[in-house]
Amino acid sequence: MTTRIADKPTRSGYKWTPEELEYVSTHYGLVSDKTIARNLNR
Repeated sequence: MTTRIADKPTRSGYKWTPEELEYVSTHYGLVSDKTIARNLNR
């Protein structure tokens, strides 16, 4: 099952605010795609 951050607001009817999107991109955007892929494949 694949869950992306963008899927949750759609299901719950909740919209991300620009501040929240900035927070997410700031804190999780620093993690490389390779690192994320490695963690998902463990």
